[in-house]
Amino acid sequence: MYRWNPLRKLRVKLNQYLIGAVCIITAVFICNIVRHLNNLYIVDNYENEALNKKTVYFAVKSYPFMNMEFLLGESIVENATLLLHAKGSGLYYEVIFSSGKNDIFHGKFFSKEDFISGNRSAVVGSATSYDNNHVYIKEKDYTVKDAMAESINKALNYSVFFTEGRLDKVTATSVFAIASQNKKDIKKTLERISKALEDRGMELQVIDYRKTQYADFIDYHQQLIILLAGLGIILFLMNIISIAFWLMGKRGKERVWFLFGYSHIKLRLGLEYIRTLIVSLFIGIAVYSLVWGKDSNAIQNIMISSMITIFMEMASLLIVLVAHKSWEE
Repeated sequence: MYRWNPLRKLRVKLNQYLIGAVCIITAVFICNIVRHLNNLYIVDNYENEALNKKTVYFAVKSYPFMNMEFLLGESIVENATLLLHAKGSGLYYEVIFSSGKNDIFHGKFFSKEDFISGNRSAVVGSATSYDNNHVYIKEKDYTVKDAMAESINKALNYSVFFTEGRLDKVTATSVFAIASQNKKDIKKTLERISKALEDRGMELQVIDYRKTQYADFIDYHQQLIILLAGLGIILFLMNIISIAFWLMGKRGKERVWFLFGYSHIKLRLGLEYIRTLIVSLFIGIAVYSLVWGKDSNAIQNIMISSMITIFMEMASLLIVLVAHKSWEE
């Protein structure tokens, strides 16, 4: 015999409010994680790239230092510029060698002697500040040869291109870059450098520079990312537990649906949960926007966070539904 229980409806509502509250917390938390990591990425200058999309990047593995004096005697780098872009340096580029009128400096500023004189020299962007024809990079003093004309590439205007004035001991732990005004010159230079390195027992590996930057960023902030990942796992478990309690509170409703002959009961429960998810997600985004969403990348952060939140919630729901089905069997 059915007994009316005034607390049953309250318990069901509380379970509904619980998954809503957890979803809101998840959305706000993920939005803040994305915002914080994005701000760190900007502060570390990883988002800046003065070179254009034609630039090709490569690495030479297992060699901390290289003797690249062979660039002087052979026509290897022509109408192009070979650079080193140190990890996390953002706008600082070490010029290994530059030659020809179609290099990134249009044949100006650097000459062959600058790479063998032993003198540190630099060419700066139009908006880069320097003092008395000197610029300091990692406490090293470089003589400024000249400033480049203003470029439509804003990052280039704040960049510094410098040379150590030696080719016999080039640090090879960073990413190499080949840049030019002409894509064909980049390809030809890459082929000639690759062959020259092979002749000396070294292997050139073309890489995706953005992926390399992301990997370096993750490695640099490893402890923070591990901490945030741990908190994310806790949130994920909270979502699973809240959905499990909500599903347990729906058992009476499932029996009613079954008696009425309704099909796809699990699908109905899923759709009911999705409605709660959508409302909670909008509330979470609204809270984040009001409190923290005043930076220039707020829309981008919200879009990325929403996708992560939805993925986490759907994964939680799927896990609970699969576990629920196995319990019934």
